[in-house]
Amino acid sequence: MTAYRYVVFPPGRQPSADEAAELQNYARLLENHVAYGTNKHDGGLAIAFETELFDRALAKDAGFEALIRKWEVRGCQLVEHLGFVKDSAALKPIKPQPRHLMHHPAPDRPFPPDVPLTAKELAGKEAAGRARLNVEQTLERFAALQRFAAWGPYLLMGLAALATLAAGFYINNRLLGSGRERHKETIERLTEDPMRQSPAADAAK
Repeated sequence: MTAYRYVVFPPGRQPSADEAAELQNYARLLENHVAYGTNKHDGGLAIAFETELFDRALAKDAGFEALIRKWEVRGCQLVEHLGFVKDSAALKPIKPQPRHLMHHPAPDRPFPPDVPLTAKELAGKEAAGRARLNVEQTLERFAALQRFAAWGPYLLMGLAALATLAAGFYINNRLLGSGRERHKETIERLTEDPMRQSPAADAAK
């Protein structure tokens, strides 16, 4: 497992001011282990997280997961390896655009790249992100089952061998501790005093 996870924004793209503030709300959950910088390859914004803290926050906090998925559906990528250049000035949040500009832009001025999605579109995009996460988790569980299938038979054989040894030890103790005189001991006793004891007397005992 790599030490860091990176959220990489396309060149020229930035989170909104509200999103940047929302990320700051999770600073305590992430133990303030968040770094801002640039992608060495194209100069785009990159946000670095510690892998363990990031995965824990993603699994436990639905709001943090929704924020990350929202960035993913807008073109951001979640990667484990990156030529990361730390630069705290790389984060330049975009202020919300006035509503009249968002809905009625000038003919020569296209919609800004970070126009908020409608609630319906956002819900659909987040559902797609969650579906991808479920697929990843399923693949991880399948990989774990494959690893168990590889060494599982050896574990079962070892348990069977231990059970066999335990059963043999138990049976041996029962036979040796039954209190009956062994055949060899009977012969030695009769040989030492054949006139005073007889097999019939032994049988009567």
